Amino acid sequence: MERICGVSRYGANRAQIEVGKDVDNFFSKEQREIILHIDNNKYYSELPDCFFTTCKHLRTAYDDQTYNGTNRLHEWVINSKVMSAKLEVITKYKEFRLSKYESNQ
Repeated sequence: MERICGVSRYGANRAQIEVGKDVDNFFSKEQREIILHIDNNKYYSELPDCFFTTCKHLRTAYDDQTYNGTNRLHEWVINSKVMSAKLEVITKYKEFRLSKYESNQ
């Protein structure tokens, strides 16, 4: 299962991946700790309560499993000039791959 997601900014030069309205098809309220694979690296994120109600965006990808490391999601979006991202399910509700999406049109 995969989805093409938009990218937007919030705050002072912070980036987020817009997952969309039907987040329940990809993510579980019971499984809040997820793993994101970006550019052959593994990152960790914890989904907040608002992810399932008002803020359906991925905003974090920490390089440390305790969520105290560096948030690499913002730098990946900015440095790679990501305008759209492909979100692929590796393990349902738990593990995902994010990659830069470029339309062939």
